[in-house]
Amino acid sequence: MKITFYARGRVVQARISDGSESYRISTGITIYPHLRFNGEFKGRTAEVAQLNADLSRTRIRLTELYLEHRDFKKVRELFEEKPPELPETETYILNDLFMRYIKYMVTGEVKSNGKKHYSKASIDIYRYVANLLNEYSHFYKPMDIRDYHIDPNWDAQKKRQVADDFANYWKKYEDYLIDRGLAIKSRSEIMNMTGIITKYWADRLFFSIPKIQRLDSHQKAIVVFDHQFVRKFLNDDDRMYNKLSPEQKFLWEISATILITTLRIGDAMSLTEKDLILTKDIVYLRKKNEKTGVYSEMPLPKFLSDIYRENLTRHGRIYSIQPDREVVYKGMKDFFRMYDDLHEIVSVADVDVRGKEFIVSKPLWEWVHPHLLRKTAITTMIYNKVPERFIKFASGHSTNSTAFERYVGHVEKYYKSEINDYYGKMFN
Repeated sequence: MKITFYARGRVVQARISDGSESYRISTGITIYPHLRFNGEFKGRTAEVAQLNADLSRTRIRLTELYLEHRDFKKVRELFEEKPPELPETETYILNDLFMRYIKYMVTGEVKSNGKKHYSKASIDIYRYVANLLNEYSHFYKPMDIRDYHIDPNWDAQKKRQVADDFANYWKKYEDYLIDRGLAIKSRSEIMNMTGIITKYWADRLFFSIPKIQRLDSHQKAIVVFDHQFVRKFLNDDDRMYNKLSPEQKFLWEISATILITTLRIGDAMSLTEKDLILTKDIVYLRKKNEKTGVYSEMPLPKFLSDIYRENLTRHGRIYSIQPDREVVYKGMKDFFRMYDDLHEIVSVADVDVRGKEFIVSKPLWEWVHPHLLRKTAITTMIYNKVPERFIKFASGHSTNSTAFERYVGHVEKYYKSEINDYYGKMFN
């Protein structure tokens, strides 16, 4: 019997085969957006090690079931079988309450601020947060929220003691997250969601407990391509495209697609002929945003449109090769290294796992990753004065998106530097 793992959406699937037939089984293991997966999770963090350990346990479990029953249908049935639900018992242990909160998200008892059911992606993220606290509680003393209730009639000293004990518990939990190798931005998001769930249970069970302090999240500097390079690249001014290998052509095509449309890498890679509206003169892209569920439609420039048409004619797909995430992540930096404009050294401030600031300096091509292309597309549109409501619609940002405002601020800063250059030339 052979077992292989592959991605389907955001979930790892297992394919079990004995040569004559095969079955697909969902492992239930989530592929979070910040992780790479190609048969195994890539990276060196404790989180990646844990997920690969889960894959190993899954492989062992499937093998044991197959050897016992020799029946794929039975293997899938037993593997996916859920234990009978026990009636909920009264508990004040916070990690147990966290797991119950996830259940309520799934059933719809807990809804978003907009009174809507949470999406699967949101539930998966909250489940990850709940699993972290659950895991921590197996190594350290779990929190009983009754121990941190503050009676308003107590004197100030007693209230302060409980509040300090509460804060110390979460300080140790943050140290645990640091030991797992989680960066400050990830820890900030985890602690914010931890605070949301804890407040829910405090309110529901009528406890008055201190608030979990929000962590300051380090905002990474925005590194993007210069708008002049974007124009040169999209017009292929260097006449490079026809000299590229099929894999390099794919990298050019996927990069150009993101730079034109602001699509996320997953959305860009999933494009097919069905997402295109082909007319005699213009090709329109109509694509559903994976995150927001909103459809956007935009015209594509002629050079890229002609490449799509050629690939559809020759290969039956819009890209030169079948979209391959590994080709993107392994080859994108070296691909952009070929462009002289991207050898300029860029220095930005960053922070280590404990929040200590340091400076990182490297050529612009070394900063390249798919999200940089999306950020470049957004800032280039802003720089060229495309109305903000159109950019937000295309990129999937909400009306009051703080992330989008950071892009606006970045462009305004760049624009001011251009004015200073102009003043320098005029008056010196």
